[in-house]
Amino acid sequence: MSALDASYFERRSFPEPNSGCWLWEGSVSTQGYGRMTFKGKNRNAHRVLWIVMHGEPPEGQMVCHKCDVRVCVNPDHLFLGTNQDNMIDMVRKGRAPFAYPMETVRSVRQLRGTATHAEIGRRFGLTKTAVKSLLKGTSWRWVS
Repeated sequence: MSALDASYFERRSFPEPNSGCWLWEGSVSTQGYGRMTFKGKNRNAHRVLWIVMHGEPPEGQMVCHKCDVRVCVNPDHLFLGTNQDNMIDMVRKGRAPFAYPMETVRSVRQLRGTATHAEIGRRFGLTKTAVKSLLKGTSWRWVS
């Protein structure tokens, strides 16, 4: 394998002219991320690119996509963030399957103890499970 640098990834992807993404042409995971072998391990291609250019991300940091294209390996489209940062970014961009307005989250939490989960859910169009998760803080942890 030739030396790994940004040009290695550029040669193994094709440019998407409208977005500027470099779309990975190698293998892709079932989650839709470009995959490659790096130091004997199968890794996400965008993460390997980050490591090659900047070193391992600090503990608790992940390599995220500004462009939201999982197979993109354009270094200009990558940033470091925590899982929380990534979730907030996902919700802001409307990509979360559970994306509802933060005002809804706050309103549900204000009703804690005043009604059943089912009653709160009906009021906001949420399932009992979603209400329970919001009230327990297992989802939307970052919203107070």
